[in-house]
Amino acid sequence: MLPHDLLPYETVYKYWQKWRRRGIWQLIHDYLRDQLGAVNTVEGFDNYGEMNEQGKHEL
Repeated sequence: MLPHDLLPYETVYKYWQKWRRRGIWQLIHDYLRDQLGAVNTVEGFDNYGEMNEQGKHEL
């Protein structure tokens, strides 16, 4: 069930199906995954959310 301020479920599902068939959904997924990976690398985390060498702090 979607919140009342969004489009009806049937409309959202039709868009999702169309985007999935055309490969748009995969493009969105890949883009977001790449953006998250870039942010995590800059902030000192690897792609799995664990600290990498860059993110270790000396006490």
